[in-house]
Amino acid sequence: DEEPDEEPDEEPDEEPGEDDSAPGGNSVIEEEDEPEVNVVSDERFTDERSHGRIHSDSDSSGARRSKRQRYPVLEYWRNERMIYERPEDGLGEVLPMVAGISERSKTPAAPTRKKRPRKDISMSQPVPIQVSDLPEQYEFKDSDKGRVWNEKEAKTSKMKIICRSKAMKKTERELPITADRDPGEEDLVGVAAQGFLMNPMSSAIPGWISGYVTLPPRAIKDAEGVGYCSQVFFVAECQPGSFEVAIAMPQDQQIVFEPESAQRYLLSPGDQFFVAPGNVYRLQNHSKKVDCKLFWTIIKPLEAADKSSDEGEEEADEED
Repeated sequence: DEEPDEEPDEEPDEEPGEDDSAPGGNSVIEEEDEPEVNVVSDERFTDERSHGRIHSDSDSSGARRSKRQRYPVLEYWRNERMIYERPEDGLGEVLPMVAGISERSKTPAAPTRKKRPRKDISMSQPVPIQVSDLPEQYEFKDSDKGRVWNEKEAKTSKMKIICRSKAMKKTERELPITADRDPGEEDLVGVAAQGFLMNPMSSAIPGWISGYVTLPPRAIKDAEGVGYCSQVFFVAECQPGSFEVAIAMPQDQQIVFEPESAQRYLLSPGDQFFVAPGNVYRLQNHSKKVDCKLFWTIIKPLEAADKSSDEGEEEADEED
């Protein structure tokens, strides 16, 4: 029988530093020289242009370091980006290499946004005052009547002197449409409410009526004459410059509202106006979102003025 071939004995590997044994049997490993780091020296990406963002890997202590180029965290919000290029030799033939960091741009200003006006809740919806906060030495009445001097009866009597908004709300009536609307105008009307109706107390004290009128957005109060009365208006609420009052241009003694010749005015909250006796007026709310609220007072003519006017008309008829 043939014996299997004997495998040759493997020679032991030489231990590193075996030939460079120092006296005493201690081995010394020589450190390799620190490799040079390839830092791109392109004029486009000088240290001044990249703001010192390129860092080399050299170390004066001689410690072993990675061959990578290291960069601080990029400030992306300032438009800092890596710039790559392919060198003609080395790893650049296979993969793009980092050449530097783009120049930082100025931080763009925040876009201006239109702020919506916010209503002041504390002013639009004020909290009712507590009775405990009022002076204790006074009594405050809840009724609408009070004892006052009545000139007509020449004595003191109870009379309605307070008209609260809740009571006026119950008297609201929709205004009628009495004229054709122009193209582009809507068939919207307002509501009117009455607060007081006072008859003349004597030949020297005229009677008067008061109340309010509310015009929704785009609503119109058609032209109306005041006769021998004088009518005063107070603009309480509206979009500034959106409320229009138009006064007819008088033509001799016959006054007719003509849209082409009417005198038109734009008013704002806090303004007031009056319509003299014998004139015609028209109201319109041009706002598309805000209601317009007016408070008005009608002053009736005196009886003496009516009589003198009637006497004057009779004399004119007799002369004719």
